[in-house]
Amino acid sequence: MNGNLIFVTIFLLLTLPFMVNGNDGWSPCSIIGLDKDIMNVQWGPDPVGAKGTVLQATVSQTITNATTTSSFIIFGFTDKYGRIIGDTMHSLQPGITNIEGSFNVIVPNFLPSSFKFSVVIYDSELEIASNCILFNR
Repeated sequence: MNGNLIFVTIFLLLTLPFMVNGNDGWSPCSIIGLDKDIMNVQWGPDPVGAKGTVLQATVSQTITNATTTSSFIIFGFTDKYGRIIGDTMHSLQPGITNIEGSFNVIVPNFLPSSFKFSVVIYDSELEIASNCILFNR
């Protein structure tokens, strides 16, 4: 019995730091060359609705550097080749280090059967991304 308890404890200690509270099918942005911290994002409907409809993305994320007047959260759709199909940007309040909220995202007019939905925090003045996550569909 104690051996099982030790195994479970070790397993949880090793895996908990890497868990993310997001929709299934997510991956870190390092697979596209953007090695940034993973974000906590829930969104729906999943699968997405028809073109022009709105999906809701809820973000709960602490970020390392405070936002500036040129910080945005960007929700993007790309095809399997990485070409941008559509995106929705929301400016972020300057000086915050915690993002808690829901954002409306417009579904693009053309969405292939296989696409990626990405969420990234980006500062256009500093030209840096701080957090990112991809959802493969």
